[in-house]
Amino acid sequence: MRKSNDRSKLSLIFLTFLVIPITGIGQNQNNFWVYGSQAGINFNTTPPSYQGGFSIQASEGAASVADPFTGELLFYTDGATVWTASNSPMPNGSGLLGSSSGQLSSTTAAVICEKPGSFNQYYLITIDEQFSGGGVRYNVVDMSLNGGQGDIVAGQKNISLFSTTSEKLCIVPNAQGDGFWLITHDLPGDSFFAFSITSAGINSTPVVSTLGGTHANGAGFMKGSPQFNRIAIANIFFQDAEVFDFDNSTGQLSNPIILNYPFTGAAGGAYGIEFSCNGELLYVSDGSRLVQFDLTAGNTADILASAYPVLSNSFSCYGLQLGPDRKIYISNGALDVINNPDVPGADCDYSQNSIPNQSSGGGWGLPQWVYRVGDEPLVCSPCQPSINAASVSACEEFTLPDGTTTNTSGVYQFSLISSTGCDSIVNLNVTIQTAPEVTFTEYSVGCGSQVTFTIQATGNNPFLFEIPSQNISNTNGSFTLGAGVYQLNVVDDNGCSTSLQLENNTVEDCPADFDQDLVVGVTDLLQFNASYGCSGDCCPYDLNSDNAVSVADLLIFIASFGSFCD
Repeated sequence: MRKSNDRSKLSLIFLTFLVIPITGIGQNQNNFWVYGSQAGINFNTTPPSYQGGFSIQASEGAASVADPFTGELLFYTDGATVWTASNSPMPNGSGLLGSSSGQLSSTTAAVICEKPGSFNQYYLITIDEQFSGGGVRYNVVDMSLNGGQGDIVAGQKNISLFSTTSEKLCIVPNAQGDGFWLITHDLPGDSFFAFSITSAGINSTPVVSTLGGTHANGAGFMKGSPQFNRIAIANIFFQDAEVFDFDNSTGQLSNPIILNYPFTGAAGGAYGIEFSCNGELLYVSDGSRLVQFDLTAGNTADILASAYPVLSNSFSCYGLQLGPDRKIYISNGALDVINNPDVPGADCDYSQNSIPNQSSGGGWGLPQWVYRVGDEPLVCSPCQPSINAASVSACEEFTLPDGTTTNTSGVYQFSLISSTGCDSIVNLNVTIQTAPEVTFTEYSVGCGSQVTFTIQATGNNPFLFEIPSQNISNTNGSFTLGAGVYQLNVVDDNGCSTSLQLENNTVEDCPADFDQDLVVGVTDLLQFNASYGCSGDCCPYDLNSDNAVSVADLLIFIASFGSFCD
């Protein structure tokens, strides 16, 4: 029998660090943007990094979504085609009606949200180019199809929802926490239409808000505030922007604020629009300029008076989009960025070419925010450092967050940084458990080939004794085994394990009919004795000590082994 000192190391309780106060767990669906001319931005890195080579060639609107847990890209679209993360069109993913003319010039083209109540499914909602007639349509993408790459569900493609020649579309979570509002505008007309999205599907009967005197028209973006209580639109032909109160419990819009600012840039009027993370500042672009408005300034005149020209005399300042790092990115050929969008005036810190090594981009639009069921308003900077405690238990050794290993129990402190730059101090209490110490004894069972092994373990009892190859286990550590080699695992109450090898190489040594006379008799016993070099009356098989080997000794010999002879 041989004993192995190899021990398996079993990690026990690895408590997930809930230390990132902004993004949390399962909220990384906005961490990968695909847009413009084959361009992609990966927000899973710090700082965000450029990734090119995508199949998209969108002159304006685009949409993409990432895995909410890993942040890795799932799929993307220009409103006409939807591609997988490996840049192949989904089998049923062509011919979408976010661009029925093929010009790819719808401001929004498409938006994406989780399908409530359906794991791994998304609504991909398109809106056609102005005057093209496609209107608002929806598709259902199921990520379990196409070998896990995703596809549009058969019969759930280009389903007509609303007829409009507007290019405005956005999604806002509802107040009930069980779904969303899909908001669009009619054209011609002066009404907003809010469609409820819940686990029951998309309600085709919208909530209508008719607000006379507003200027909403086709081109130009529509955005909801991060607090879900306002809607803003940019009107490229009326050269103004508008802000409305939004009740996300009812879907109603009200209290229009019309910002008659002279937006006359390269786009021809107001085009890009975005709220700061805290919802207090509004940014509007017109292709050449970027203007900041303070929505807390007072009435409409006061808000107009607060206008601050963040950027002037640019030739390509178009789409604006709040990023997962709470900065606002600007489509300006490459991407520019507003580093502190919650700060009024010059301290908002506009900088150009914010993404290192970006080799392409183009396109006027950036992907809109993707929401999940139950999303709450964003938490914005300035953030307060948080101190968190977590515990972990491991066997023998543990790999710390910085990549080093330890075999010593204690409290280890680490500083983690979220995507918004907020420090979180983690006091990690590491407990190193000791694997069981194991010994064993053995004894032969009768004269056959079986051996009983008795295992003794010390440590954190109770113990479980397992021989996987024989599919047997018990808690008393006793096993009767035939000839062979066996792997034994001893698992303690903490889940730590020690492995050892049990080997039984005993051969059968019961009396046999050596002389082939079909009777086990004295002559067989004498032959058995002789095989060990013993003959005559002095052999050790004089079991009754009468100085003779006789039938009496044979009977005692056989009886002592009973039924254990093989």
